[in-house]
Amino acid sequence: MNLPVIDKANIVNFTRLRDEFQNTFDRWLGTINSRPLFPVLTQPKANAKLAKESDRTAQYRIYSLFLAPADSSGHEMCLWRSQDCTDICLNCSGKGALSSVQAARIRKTQRLVETPHDFFWSLLCEMHKVSKNTSTKPVMRLNGTSDLPWDYIAPELFGYFELIGWRFYDYTKSINRAYQQTPSWDQTLSFSGHNWDDCAKVLADCRGRVAVVFDTPKGQPLPTHWRGYTVIDGDKDDLRFLDPRGVIVGLRYKIVTLNGKRMGASDWGSPFIVTT
Repeated sequence: MNLPVIDKANIVNFTRLRDEFQNTFDRWLGTINSRPLFPVLTQPKANAKLAKESDRTAQYRIYSLFLAPADSSGHEMCLWRSQDCTDICLNCSGKGALSSVQAARIRKTQRLVETPHDFFWSLLCEMHKVSKNTSTKPVMRLNGTSDLPWDYIAPELFGYFELIGWRFYDYTKSINRAYQQTPSWDQTLSFSGHNWDDCAKVLADCRGRVAVVFDTPKGQPLPTHWRGYTVIDGDKDDLRFLDPRGVIVGLRYKIVTLNGKRMGASDWGSPFIVTT
């Protein structure tokens, strides 16, 4: 794989975060109707991809957590990233290209690492409020623009909120997390341009599905098959946990703004984006 060199000094102490979450969760249970200290979640209508409507979305509302990806905040959020996915990250697509959005994601990430109690408290309070007020099934993407082991950091989060109706799903670059995923947290493996052997293993064993970015223009049909596997249209909605396993989830390339320039699929010359 074309993996970047990751500065170990920037890797978060996940054991510390786990301990902080457990302590925060125990305290929060005693004052369950408390208010968040600051906003953490992105609301369903605030992200174009997550807000897409299809025949499947009427009963669901997707909430998400968007952090500053890779080490852009000074703290590493994507341990399994490749150089290609780092360069072409959707962090800078759509509204993500705005400096205000970037600053907010960096601030949120720094709060997670530097004041984890306050961050976790706010996350728990916001999710609990959603549980009380929604008439649809709440769904959570904890890794909107990150790739963190949330099942290790916050296992109680999954246990508690799953019991009251939440569903959890994400995308990951980790073959182990995609292959050995638990029923509580559905994870789709992302094709990086360099990890096809991992992707083929997940697909052949029907342990999950694989997300692949194609250069197919918006409004044009994706290929029906790629490398012998069925391709489904992942742009219709983002409810990956409803998709069958053993298939490729096709995603059309989204324009990324880099240093003020709008980058098309052909501008990258990267195997991360499959040419059709």
